[in-house]
Amino acid sequence: MKEKDKTVLLGFSGGLDSTYVLWHLLKNTEYKVHAHYIEMQYTNDGIESDIIAPWRWEAESRSVEKINKYFHKNGYRPYQFTRGIYCAPIPTIDIEIILFMLAQVAMSLIGDIYIATGRVQEDDERWNDLGGHYPGAIARRIMNISIRNNLKVMPLFKENRVLPNVNPKTFCPAQNMNKSQIIKLIPKDLASLTWSCRAPNRNNGEFYECGRCHSCETRRAGYVGR
Repeated sequence: MKEKDKTVLLGFSGGLDSTYVLWHLLKNTEYKVHAHYIEMQYTNDGIESDIIAPWRWEAESRSVEKINKYFHKNGYRPYQFTRGIYCAPIPTIDIEIILFMLAQVAMSLIGDIYIATGRVQEDDERWNDLGGHYPGAIARRIMNISIRNNLKVMPLFKENRVLPNVNPKTFCPAQNMNKSQIIKLIPKDLASLTWSCRAPNRNNGEFYECGRCHSCETRRAGYVGR
């Protein structure tokens, strides 16, 4: 099938990596693009090894809105945008929740579906340093279980002959890139709209990067490497 006949469902967070992937898809491919943003409204303050501010999602949400306006204002081709909410304690691994929720969206789409994320080299390096591997395989199993369960408990699909997409493929367009490479390619004014900090400070309704979480550190290193 040609690119224009396929849909890429992107987990879009307003961060540098997923914004780059969205920009790349719109500029350099003919895929139909569906960007899905998940508000990660955590209900606790985070685990000791990875503190996450409970209002992080608000800073991300502002960036997402600005980025959507940027693409519209600057004449990029249209894309679908939807928003979901995760309101629960912080999971051990964000990507598992993200791919689980993307699977639910994928089942509402028709045709050949790819599920994409903003995975980059630094993600693999970080997980290797922690003694493990990037948890995409685990998340993929969770996604498949979710799809199978929905097929069993939702006979309405069969009655109306609207079958959910039961085998969406996953891919990561920026997996072999690091942040310094991304920063060289993405428009500077677009990069300035992104938000990556996991534990922002908040003062009088404004958000400020903490400068110490792993997202801040890898982003700063990317600019230095550039």
